[in-house]
Amino acid sequence: MRKQYIVALVFMMGLAQFTAPWLQAKAQTAPASAPSTSAPLASTAYAISAGKTPGGISLVHLQIPEEKDQAFSFYWTDREIQHMPEKAGLLVLAPGLISIGGAGALDSGALEEELKDLGGFFSLSRGRSTALGVLFAPREQIEAVARLLHSALSEPRLPEITLTRRKRFLLNGLKASREKAENLAREALNLIVVGDHPIARTINYLPQSTITDVTVADVEAWRKSVLRRGLTIVAAGPLGREEVALLVDRTFGSLPEGASTRAAIPLTLQSLARTIVIERNVEQSVILSGAGVQWRSGGAEGISRNLAMNALGGSNRSQLFIAIREKLGAAYGASSSISSLLGRNSLFAMEASVANDRVGAALAAMRNEYQLFREKGVTAESIDPVKRRMISGFPDSMRKAGSAASFIRTGMINDLGPDAANQYRDWVREQTPERINRLIRERLPEALTTIIVTPSAQGLGADCVIRSIDELPRCQVP
Repeated sequence: MRKQYIVALVFMMGLAQFTAPWLQAKAQTAPASAPSTSAPLASTAYAISAGKTPGGISLVHLQIPEEKDQAFSFYWTDREIQHMPEKAGLLVLAPGLISIGGAGALDSGALEEELKDLGGFFSLSRGRSTALGVLFAPREQIEAVARLLHSALSEPRLPEITLTRRKRFLLNGLKASREKAENLAREALNLIVVGDHPIARTINYLPQSTITDVTVADVEAWRKSVLRRGLTIVAAGPLGREEVALLVDRTFGSLPEGASTRAAIPLTLQSLARTIVIERNVEQSVILSGAGVQWRSGGAEGISRNLAMNALGGSNRSQLFIAIREKLGAAYGASSSISSLLGRNSLFAMEASVANDRVGAALAAMRNEYQLFREKGVTAESIDPVKRRMISGFPDSMRKAGSAASFIRTGMINDLGPDAANQYRDWVREQTPERINRLIRERLPEALTTIIVTPSAQGLGADCVIRSIDELPRCQVP
């Protein structure tokens, strides 16, 4: 498989966080399972079926006969990190070490070469409540690549030296990240919104012991407790359901059963309507205004959310871009987004990178545009072209194994069920300015927290001025 295609696929599947290199493992054989039975869901566009494999694993299946490649996107419920924030580094270190450390008789280098020869890949990652995985290969090689994944999951090597190197890489990356104004501002805003919830440690990974204290035994404990519990597989590609079910049971059926699922720790979003300036000698300043919100990312509501953010700051024709970049000429870029924090709790943020001498003007313009957005919202002219592109592009994405499996998995994680693909176009079509604007008024708060990273706070009306993020707690005192 061409590397360019694989990179594009990973991006399309929303798996950019999978930073592990190519993996491979020595082929192993396993007894075949009995065929499974499952009826397709009620649908006309995509014959998606859901049910259990003979081995009892939840399987959602979509056959794409014309595809040459087979994809599996899978997930486990994984709330471990909420209960052990002192080892927050496990969020990154555990899946990475299992993926790249080697398996069985094969060391990391041998794994990499074998997977390259097969033209397939697999990878693991973790979120704050879900562990994710992906397996992808040409149809002819999918069984061989699946055996490699089985080996990596059931007998990973987990070398100490590899873990040490990954810790060093993570620490150096975090240090470099904090040198960038936009990353510093976003870290501060996230920490304010999540307050003292355990996931705060997964935002800043401080103290460094959250990384340095992670051991190979911790990684192994996570593997045994999570990597079978509540497993759901989504398969898309040319293989029929019965063949896929056999392959799923051979690949995942012998994994440890795992402990009971831990309860979620509720997150109460914190509000702080203040302007905080972090004085740094930066070449260009960053303004970040935002707040915690509860606005679903999936289904019709999620599409409303995407259309709203696109209109506010999602393109070079959006409100923020026109007001701050084109009209004011103060910004190098301006955007808005809503990103996940935990469950349905998310972070809304507007961001602009501006010339140091135009911060005040850009801040006033950003606040004015936000007020207008809450009052007037989107228009048909701003959302209709985007809706047409969403509808016209969707069939192509569902004809590709990787993006189809990823889309269905996202729907499952968001409690939309396996048949979300058959509702997608209706969800888009039913979007109106009135519907979206009601959600804007309901979900986006009037008051925001503003973080500004700039050389001087003079003239910005700051409620709190600090020089490093370590001083942030004093800005949160009433």
